[in-house]
Amino acid sequence: MVRLTHREILASLALFLGAGCSETHAGARPTAARDSCVTYWAPSSIDDSLSIYENGARGPESPVELLRSGGGDRGWVVHTRTDVTGDGVRDLVVRSWYPGSAAICESISITVFEVSAAPVSAWQRESVTSNDCAGPYASLSGLGDWNADHIDDLVAQGFVFVRGASGELAEDTQRCQRGGLLGDVDGDGWRDTGCDVSDAASRGLWIVWGGEQPERTMLSDASGGGFGAAGDVNGDGFDDFITYDQSGTKRLVLGGPDREGLYADETLPASGAAGILAPGDVDGDGFDDLVVTDSAGAALHHGARDFRARKVTSLARIAENGASFTAAGDANCDGFADLLVRQGKTTELHVGSPAGVRTEPTWRTDLTGLVPVFAPAP
Repeated sequence: MVRLTHREILASLALFLGAGCSETHAGARPTAARDSCVTYWAPSSIDDSLSIYENGARGPESPVELLRSGGGDRGWVVHTRTDVTGDGVRDLVVRSWYPGSAAICESISITVFEVSAAPVSAWQRESVTSNDCAGPYASLSGLGDWNADHIDDLVAQGFVFVRGASGELAEDTQRCQRGGLLGDVDGDGWRDTGCDVSDAASRGLWIVWGGEQPERTMLSDASGGGFGAAGDVNGDGFDDFITYDQSGTKRLVLGGPDREGLYADETLPASGAAGILAPGDVDGDGFDDLVVTDSAGAALHHGARDFRARKVTSLARIAENGASFTAAGDANCDGFADLLVRQGKTTELHVGSPAGVRTEPTWRTDLTGLVPVFAPAP
């Protein structure tokens, strides 16, 4: 199996990363995937219904109600960057919650919609409910192939959900406090996963290496840390990732073919509640970029062959301290990765360009928690 490098993708498709590429394999199979143009927007909300919005030139428009609570659910957290049905197309996963009292265990309810070229109202769906305790704003993310069935799995509030023998989602016995897809770290064509396992018997930071028979490697026996995908910041064809410890110190780990030889290339200037976002290739130079927020504010760290000598551009002109950032995919289909910036009650789309993030927003909306949905062409 051959995995195209970023520059090979650029040369063969004459496109920048993130523009028009689609996954060529289902589930956790080999992939040279990058996000294509955004088709819809899915907002997280605190309401009894969830609607999907078309991606219009002036922002999200023409909402279609996708899900309405039949009981006490009053909020939705959405995730769109994983394929849990194994059909090769990213699904829309919805995690709903019921705001009970602090003394009552709240249930996790997960609904999976199979995104297709059909109208939104016709997307097929399946659900699973777990009665374990969880907070109202619990996390939800893709976990890669946790149980080695070559289909993506999920993690929500530390609980792992996998595809069972019946084809339905089921809660796994092992906990993953914080985890998610890291990309293809070792360049073998399979996506890899990071997880902070909290079980006493296997506590620590683990990487699950994708493959016909996935293997697990412990990076650290100290639980309480976590991982984050970084894309390929140095353009060598191996995806990189962020690891952080209990103190909040974040380090960049460069991918490579030697699983045992991974090393932290640099400590990034972000700690505590500050964070790191991997939006993709914002400036279209073939290297993935990072948005780093710390006490000094937010900055775009431009990917480079030698990432230690990278260019850093302040984002102070588009975001004040306290603003939150979300990867927007390629929202205007121009071949550059874009950013959503949330400040107060307003979300703005700032698009990428050869100079970096454009200062003037393309549009504004009062919708919260927007995530991009990439639907196949009809």
